[in-house]
This record gives sequence, C-alpha cells and structure tokens, in this order.
Amino acid sequence: MTPPPPVSDPARLEALHSSGLLEGRPQPEFERITSLASRMLGVPVCLVSLVDADRQVFAGACGLPAPYDQFRETPLSHS
Repeated sequence: MTPPPPVSDPARLEALHSSGLLEGRPQPEFERITSLASRMLGVPVCLVSLVDADRQVFAGACGLPAPYDQFRETPLSHS
C-alpha cells in the first residue's frame, strides 16, 4: 500500500486550490453525503473536511451545534 501524500505536497495543494472547494461555502453534494452518513452510521455529527496547508475547510457538515455550525473552517493547528 502506498502512503498518502503529505499535507504539504505541492501537487495535492494545487489540485485542492484549483477545485474551488476551499471558498468556505457549503457544498450541496457534501451536505447530502454527511447527512446520509450520519443516518447510516447512527452518529450525531458528520463532516467532510478538506485539508489545506494551514486550515481545514468543512465542505459538508451535519449535526454541528450552534455556534459551530456557522464556521466552515478551522486553523489546521486546531484540528
């Protein structure tokens, strides 16, 4: 098995940035996936997070309590 590329891998970061998914807006597709996964797994919170060089962006989130449901990203040092 090949290990995944490191967080700082330039090719990975370029692909992530060019995807446009780091803009912090909820993505309907990922919102549906997190909702489905939450129900199927019986868990209260489910996230799809994208890890940039210095932050983690939640492309999809289900079940986060207020006020955390308003934040779509967190510094990488806090994740």
